[in-house]
Amino acid sequence: MHSNEPRRIVNEIFRVLRPGGRFNVHVYALISYFALWRFLQHGREWKLWIENSRDPVHIELYTKPLLERLFQPARLEVRKYHCKPWAALAPWFGWFLVAKGVKPDNVAD
Repeated sequence: MHSNEPRRIVNEIFRVLRPGGRFNVHVYALISYFALWRFLQHGREWKLWIENSRDPVHIELYTKPLLERLFQPARLEVRKYHCKPWAALAPWFGWFLVAKGVKPDNVAD
């Protein structure tokens, strides 16, 4: 989520894993209570209020379809987590996406 070259990171994940190797990636969700709350508080500059610094930091927020495209041809299980104080709403409005997958056999090292 802090790289402007996410496909390069995915390629490195695939490179170091053997076929059938598992990976687990944790990123910020674009569609979340936290992103909406920060946008409502800070307007266009809302991304400056995500991390603990006001310095500009590259932050990419993801959706399930974006992660699925990024990690092709691997199949992913993507779940949302963390929706304080309403944990039951996490699958819809959670702040974190966790993508679990397996390196396909047909991906070259």
